Formats: sequence, C-alpha cells, structure tokens
Amino acid sequence: MADYIPPKLKGNKVPLNNLVQPAQHERAWYAAHRAGLSLADYVGALIDRDAGLPNKIDDAKQGALPIAKAS
Repeated sequence: MADYIPPKLKGNKVPLNNLVQPAQHERAWYAAHRAGLSLADYVGALIDRDAGLPNKIDDAKQGALPIAKAS
C-alpha cells in the first residue's frame, strides 16, 4: 500500500470529490439537514464516527451537560 500524501489545503480543509448514486446523495442531504450540518460537515462527521472519534452528529444529540458534570 502506498504512503498517504495529504492533498493541497483550501483554507483549513481539503477537497473530497467522489461520485455517489442520486438516492445516496438525497439521503445524505436530508440527514445533514436534520443534523443542522452542511453536506461536507456531515460526511466529515461520518468519517470521524467510523474512526471512533467525537463527531458533530453524536455530539449534537448529547444536549446540555448535567449540572453535576458542569461543576
């Protein structure tokens, strides 16, 4: 397997250009909208979730911290 070579940055992000089926795009668009994310942020959150990392999808569902944890 080849070594990873990071692509050129555009601001503080890198492009991720892929083709998906129209039905997949529609499902992703609606899921991103429900999560309050852009499609790009939604895909990034799915990648983080798959890697077991904190992500914008699950973090948004947690809501406010209990008072005991906030102290």
